[in-house]
Amino acid sequence: MVKPVLLSTPKFSSWFPDIVTDPTGRVHVVWGSGILGVADKSLSKDYNTVVYTTGQDGQEWSKPIDLFAMVQQGGGDEATRPALFIDQRGVFHLTFRYTSVFYSHSSLDSVSSVESWPQPRQLSSFQNAYFSRLTGDGEGRLHLIFTEMFLARIVKFVSIYFIATPMTVV
Repeated sequence: MVKPVLLSTPKFSSWFPDIVTDPTGRVHVVWGSGILGVADKSLSKDYNTVVYTTGQDGQEWSKPIDLFAMVQQGGGDEATRPALFIDQRGVFHLTFRYTSVFYSHSSLDSVSSVESWPQPRQLSSFQNAYFSRLTGDGEGRLHLIFTEMFLARIVKFVSIYFIATPMTVV
């Protein structure tokens, strides 16, 4: 039996992982991780981050880095839930949520550098975005699906949205 390799930091909550491989076979993983100000005395607030690591053989992994950090508000319900997709040109497409769905991208040769990721672009409204997924097609289009919850008194309405755009436009 193969022994699992711990990728996340044990003292922080980590959830909603996503995994992709690039054209060379290298594995790339993102996940959401909660960083509590009470656990890390250098922080004055709680954060939820998008964390990234990569490995070639499944045993040796790069040190995880925080790509994006979002301040927790109102009880910490803002798990980032990242989704990752690599297109045929080697561009990494990433979505994650805060209270909205956000998008950013980086190239294969610089994905491990936080500075290579441009400021995230908001894709959804300021409602309660919850979940997103990405894929691409052979025509060079990026396909994104995400949900938003609309609160009306006690009832929650969840809607699903779809965006298709040329990968060069996003």
